Amino acid sequence: MSLLDQFRKDTILDLDANDAEVAKTHGPFGNMTSNQAIIFGELSKPHHDELVRESARQALKDIEQGVEKDSAADLTVDWMTAKLGAEVLPLLDIKGFVLAQTHPSQARNTDATVSHARRMVRLYERAGIPSSRVCIKIPATLE
Repeated sequence: MSLLDQFRKDTILDLDANDAEVAKTHGPFGNMTSNQAIIFGELSKPHHDELVRESARQALKDIEQGVEKDSAADLTVDWMTAKLGAEVLPLLDIKGFVLAQTHPSQARNTDATVSHARRMVRLYERAGIPSSRVCIKIPATLE
């Protein structure tokens, strides 16, 4: 029995990555957590090239149609986050959550943080993840 399996006997393990292959290879996991650094690392892998292009197209379409507002770059990153979450969710526990973090740069701006959190939930829902399976992380500041 591996050390990972021994831990799994006594606790619920979370996947601190947005990588479906890790979830398949080392699962099962209870939840999947993410942040901007994890997303960047995962999207740097060449097999996600089409997901990146698809997310950019969707972001531009959303902006053109007035469905979402923001910069195309920020909306593209949020779409990539939601789409990666949709790939991992089926590999999690039936009650597991996908977690995403709001923009750390907006941590001192309550309205911007709430707006971003709501948009992330909308995008996860549009990617096929019910809001009941989404957990939004809000970065804390020293203040």
